[in-house]
Amino acid sequence: MMWAVQLGGNLDFLEKLSMNLQAEVLKCFSHGSRYYLIAEKFQHLNIDEVHDEATKITRMIAGIASINLNLWPPEEIQILSVAEIDENMCIVKHHAFSDLNQVSHVRANLNSEQNSLNEVNKWVELAFSSENVAKVFRLLRSGIDDYVNSYRIYEIIKHDMTRNEKKSLGFLGVEDSKLERFKITANQPDLSGDRSRHGITTGAASKRKVMTTNEVESFIYEMVYKWLHYKLKNLCEKKPVSYTND
Repeated sequence: MMWAVQLGGNLDFLEKLSMNLQAEVLKCFSHGSRYYLIAEKFQHLNIDEVHDEATKITRMIAGIASINLNLWPPEEIQILSVAEIDENMCIVKHHAFSDLNQVSHVRANLNSEQNSLNEVNKWVELAFSSENVAKVFRLLRSGIDDYVNSYRIYEIIKHDMTRNEKKSLGFLGVEDSKLERFKITANQPDLSGDRSRHGITTGAASKRKVMTTNEVESFIYEMVYKWLHYKLKNLCEKKPVSYTND
């Protein structure tokens, strides 16, 4: 027997997910009119752990859908149950859980879905091999039009590039002037008010031009895409081994 989780939500979105998400480490499949996720890592967990892991994965999917046109427009995803399936992918038994709602909002100015680097499977496989990528996808659920969450994403990407890749953000084409505006705006209450990362401005008030939340969204959006594309093109990470039903 194997574990899967039944998904609930908009059927058009779930159909789109089942068409695009067929990575070795994570697949979405349909059985009749129902849709399920099956992950390699589910198979070594107990039922409660499967539900907890599925929670993280649906958050990750919502983050991917928030910027990847292959899954646009994203819809609410619910976990309806954890299911036991046999070797023929037939459902043997459902174990009900309270629903989990994942909602995300999408922008229209997304990178082309025709770009092979934006394939959902590639993003999922990258996330399963890099916790930094997985965490950024989860954080994307909360939006990138605010200073606090955007700064978290920036810090993860900076850490990944400088520590793991031995490269600066400039290598991704991030302009120093924009980066400095973003950092100062996000950290200075006299510029970003109650939305600032800090509560008190120390020292003299900044005379820098404020980076608006719309500008922040565009800035971080572009940074995330360039970072993902860089990692997909240049990282030589070990490809996860597909499990079998032996």
